[in-house]
Amino acid sequence: DCNKAQENARQASELQLQLATVQEKYKKLKKKLQSQKAATQPGQTTTWLQTRASKLELNEQRLETAKFKLELRENKLSSKEEELEKKRVALQEQEQEQNNERSRLKAQPFMLDKEIKRHDEKATTDKQAHETDMMERKAMLDEITKKKDALASHESLKKTADDWKQKCIRA
Repeated sequence: DCNKAQENARQASELQLQLATVQEKYKKLKKKLQSQKAATQPGQTTTWLQTRASKLELNEQRLETAKFKLELRENKLSSKEEELEKKRVALQEQEQEQNNERSRLKAQPFMLDKEIKRHDEKATTDKQAHETDMMERKAMLDEITKKKDALASHESLKKTADDWKQKCIRA
C-alpha cells in the first residue's frame, strides 16, 4: 500500500507536469493563432493551428480526466490508509490486552502461593484455638463430672443420714 501510494504520488506529479506543459503550449498556440487571425492569413497555417489547438484541448481534457482519476485513487488510498491505521490501533490494543493477561497469569502462581500460605496460617491458628477450646471444655466437663459425683455422693450420704434418722425416730 505504501508502494502504491508512492507510485500514485509519482504519477500525480508527472501528470501535473504534463498538464502544465500542455497548458503552456496551448496558450502559446492560441496566441499564435490569434495573431495569425489578426494578420488575416487564411489558409493552411490557420487550419493547422486550429487542428493543433483542438488536439491540445483534447489532451488537456484527457489530462484533466487522468487528474480526476488520480484524485479518486488518492481518496481510495487515503481511506484504505485510515482503515489500516484503525486496524493497527486495534491490533496494538489487542497486543496490550494480551500482555496484561500474560503478566496477570505470570503473577497468579505467586498470588496463589501467598493465598495458600495465608490460608495455612489461618487454619493453624484456628486449629490451635479449637484445641485450646476443647481442652477448656474437657476441663470444665471434668470439673462438672467431679461436682456431679460429689453431689451424688452428698445426696447418697444425705439419704443414708435421712434413713438413719428415720430408723432412729421409729426406734
